[in-house]
Amino acid sequence: MSMRVFSKLLNPIQRKLRLMITRGVVKLIDPSTLMQELQLELLSGEVLDRVEHFEQYGFSSHPQPGAEVLAGSVGADRAHTVAFCVADRRYRLRNLAPGEVALSTDEGDVIHFKRGNEILISSANKVSINGSTIVEVNGAAVNFNGNTGKVVTTDHICSFTGGKHPDGCPSVKAG
Repeated sequence: MSMRVFSKLLNPIQRKLRLMITRGVVKLIDPSTLMQELQLELLSGEVLDRVEHFEQYGFSSHPQPGAEVLAGSVGADRAHTVAFCVADRRYRLRNLAPGEVALSTDEGDVIHFKRGNEILISSANKVSINGSTIVEVNGAAVNFNGNTGKVVTTDHICSFTGGKHPDGCPSVKAG
């Protein structure tokens, strides 16, 4: 068999392989569907609508238009393309130490799992912690720092510095 005939036989297979995985850019996002749908512009200028965005279980995001995507065409069929990785280099956190993990937004909000068993939660505006029954904070030392604010409770606040108060609350030692 000549190389020309062999090449002619392989061309359809090569074409299908090239169509299986591609890069592109997110143009539009529909976050209202059960599986988020994206409009993608692929490297060849091809535009695909209603491409399902497969996200990891427990993680959801709403990418900004212009984010980059890796997409796969199941069975090399462009009509069955799915987005399996959406990244945005414009907002990626840089210089994490080996082993560190972080979640971040384009506005700079961060949950950073740092080396040394430290977790940093950072926002330029507000951090809320909600629990329908109990919110518990435990530590050898707990510090609350701020310029303004208040502590609101429907009961009372106790400070442990020694013996027990008659109603079960540890006594408060006056400064």
